[in-house]
Amino acid sequence: MANSSGYKKYVSNTSWLFAEKIFNILMNLIITVWIARYLGPEQFGTLNYAIAFVSLFGILSSLGLNTLATKELLTHPQDSELIMGTSFALSFIGALILLPIAAFTITILRPDNDILFMMVLIIASGSIFTSLNIIKYWFESHVQAKHNVKVEMITNIITITIKAILLYIEAPLIAFAWVILVQSVLVAIGYVYMYLSKTNKLSTWKVSLEKIKYMLNEAYPLILTGAVFIFHTRIDQVMIGSMLGDEEVGIYAVAVRLSESWMFLPAVIAASFFPALLNAKKNNYKLYLQRIQHLLNLMALLGIFVAVIATFLASPFINLAFGEHYNESALILIIHIWSMVFYSISIISSRYFLAEGLQLYSLRRALIALVLNVVLNYFLIPIYGAVGAAIATVISKVVGVWLLNAINQKTRTMFYMQTKSLLLFGSFDTLRHIKNLRKQK
Repeated sequence: MANSSGYKKYVSNTSWLFAEKIFNILMNLIITVWIARYLGPEQFGTLNYAIAFVSLFGILSSLGLNTLATKELLTHPQDSELIMGTSFALSFIGALILLPIAAFTITILRPDNDILFMMVLIIASGSIFTSLNIIKYWFESHVQAKHNVKVEMITNIITITIKAILLYIEAPLIAFAWVILVQSVLVAIGYVYMYLSKTNKLSTWKVSLEKIKYMLNEAYPLILTGAVFIFHTRIDQVMIGSMLGDEEVGIYAVAVRLSESWMFLPAVIAASFFPALLNAKKNNYKLYLQRIQHLLNLMALLGIFVAVIATFLASPFINLAFGEHYNESALILIIHIWSMVFYSISIISSRYFLAEGLQLYSLRRALIALVLNVVLNYFLIPIYGAVGAAIATVISKVVGVWLLNAINQKTRTMFYMQTKSLLLFGSFDTLRHIKNLRKQK
């Protein structure tokens, strides 16, 4: 495997993705610290409330097309123009629907906050341009992540520079919402440029009613699952804002951003090696399961390692980086980051469910976890504040990602594989496997 061109292609692809994510995280961490200190917990909370609120409706523009489009492009490369055109059309229509729904809903929830309304409208407008992000999945299906990396890195450098200028001139809060929209525009332009530079043409994209029906039929479990996932990860900030105020959202958001910052690792690995999993499933089912187990082992090991480190360093780091106004974020981070252990393995298991055609089972599991999260938030936030939301997140992740898989026979195989990875059984075998592959390479 290590000597094969396919293996080298996947490793190269993953390396590009890692480089981009690490660079972006480091740069964004610096600018986030600066913004959080400048705005203070209340205004930083308002900004994050707007971002979280818009993300609740973001599934209308993405429509679960990320993994589905990649899968379709891999399995039906001869229909790539039809897949691209139809995916873009669906995403663009969804974005147009998102805008009025988000605007109307925020006026109901926060009727007296004009600044928040404008920020939601500005940020939501970016979804129109992110419809062109379907090009990203074309590059993923061709294992050419370096083109995506170039777009993301250049755009990130530009937007971070703009944010730094805004901080220097002491710009108002709403200016940071405009930056988010600008970033969406720049990313869209970058993807189009890269796509055209590969001698592709947007004019050749096709749309058919039959393909729309097919993709919606295939995607609707992913749409619902994606909606449930977004609600699960962002509803806590919206509930905190509604129940406690934007200052508590700011304190909570600092912890969550740090907790989620390392999640690029499982996301990059899953996206880069998903084609390899599909190919293995076609030719060697045993190898396919072995690869999934290795990925689960690696994700669990990374998750536990990061969580342990964060548990010891959370308080001094937050106090040093963000200042005393955000001291309460430390305990939230210590609790919340353990939910990321289960989130990391869920990224791999979701690919397994997609490959096995078990999207509906994944949806049911996610729905139960969401309901549990909302109920726990409702009771725990008034008692423990933002810390209660972190506790609710951990409990709902444990149940939704792991324990519920034990109930159904079709998902029980994944439960056993997840359990093995969480107990670190086989983790050292996975590390030895990686070491041997590197030696062979």
